Amino acid sequence: MDLIKCSKNTMLMYMKRLKVSMLGHAAKLIAMIMMYSCSGNKLEPVPNLIFNYKDTVAIDDANLADYLHLDRAIVLETTNESLISNIRKIIIRDDYIFILTWGSSTIFIFDSNGLFINRIESIGKGPGEYIQIVDFDIDISNNLWLYDQQLKSFYIYDIEGNSLDVLELALTFESFCIVEDSLILGYSFLNFNPNYCNSNYSLWLMTLKGKILNGFLQVPESSLGFSLGLASSINNNNGSITICPFTSDTIYKFDSSTNQVFPAFFLDFGNSSFPADYLYQNKHDIMENLNHSCIAYGSYFGKTCFITNLYKKQERKRMIAIYDFLTNNSVISNKLIFHNEANNLPLSADFQSIDYSGNGFVCIVQLIDQDGLIKQDNSIFPDDYSIDDNPIIVIFTEHKNR
Repeated sequence: MDLIKCSKNTMLMYMKRLKVSMLGHAAKLIAMIMMYSCSGNKLEPVPNLIFNYKDTVAIDDANLADYLHLDRAIVLETTNESLISNIRKIIIRDDYIFILTWGSSTIFIFDSNGLFINRIESIGKGPGEYIQIVDFDIDISNNLWLYDQQLKSFYIYDIEGNSLDVLELALTFESFCIVEDSLILGYSFLNFNPNYCNSNYSLWLMTLKGKILNGFLQVPESSLGFSLGLASSINNNNGSITICPFTSDTIYKFDSSTNQVFPAFFLDFGNSSFPADYLYQNKHDIMENLNHSCIAYGSYFGKTCFITNLYKKQERKRMIAIYDFLTNNSVISNKLIFHNEANNLPLSADFQSIDYSGNGFVCIVQLIDQDGLIKQDNSIFPDDYSIDDNPIIVIFTEHKNR
C-alpha cells in the first residue's frame, strides 16, 4: 500500500463526507485524526508540534544555548577566487566544506579548516557546462552532483572540477538528495509525468541512472508549476532524511529500508497554518492562504529539538521556530535578534539543508550586531577580520546532558 496515497485519499474522503470547512484548527484536527502511518494493520498517530505564532519572543527568551552548544567555528579564507555571499546550501563531508551560493551557480570548496581549495563554475552551453544550478549533493566518492533546473539535468564533477558525466531527466527538481549512494530523492511542484501512472507527484524516487521507481505526495494538476523558490525542502541530518513541502505544515520522513515516505510531524501555527486542502482550493484562496500562512523551510531535526526557518509572506517576515522535544515547549523568534547568549554570536536564521557527518547544526555568523558594529570582543573573529571578509561557519551540536 502506498503510504502517502493511503493517508491522503482517506483524509479527503472524510473531508468530503463531513462537508467541513478546511480552514484553521478544524482542518488541522481532521488531518491529525485521519493521517496515520498505514503500515500493515498498525495505526500510529502523527505528533502535533504546537507553536504560538503571535508569541514572538524577545531576544532573552530565545537562546540557542538552551538547546545546542558551540562545537567549532570555521573561518573561511577570503581571496579573490573564494569571495562568497548569500549562501544557499552547505555540505560538510569528511575533510571538505562545499558551499552553493544564490544566483551564481558556483560551488566553493574549502578544507575543514576553512582554507580555499577550488571552485566549480562551468557556466555555458558547451559539453559539461550548465546554466542554472539550484541544488547539489555529494556522493560517497566526494563527486559533486549539480542539478540544473533549466536543463533538467545532473552535472557530475570530481573535486578538482573535472566533468565526469551528465544525466538528463524527464522531471524538474527544486531540491534533491542522494540516498545511500544508490538512489535520488527529488522534490518539486513543477512536475507532470503522464507516463508514470498518469499521476502528478511533488516527490520522486529514482536510481542514479534516472530510472523512476516511485512517486509520493500527490499534487492536483491545477497546482503544478507553483513555487516560491525558497530554501531546499529536503534535509539530511542526524542520519535522517526529512521533507518539508512549503505548501503543507507536515514534516515527512523517508524510510530507506522500505523506500517509502511517511508523515512524521504536523506543525501547528494556529490561524497561520496552511489549510489541509490547500492545494485543492481555487487560485484566489491559494494565494490568500499563502500570504497568511507560516511557511517552514530549511529545517533541522535533532534528537532533542526541531528548528526551522519561517517566512510570513504578507508581513515579509523571516523568523526561526524551535520546538523542544523534552519539554514540549516551543518558541518563535525574529531572525535579526536570534543569537547564542553563551558566546554572544549574532547568527543568521537562514540556515540551509545540510549533510554533516558529525550530526551538527550549521549556522552562518552575521558580520554585524544589532547596532551595526562588528563584534570585536568575540574570540572566533580574527583580529584583522573585516566586514568584507567571507562569513564564518559555526557548527553546533546538541547538549549531551539534555
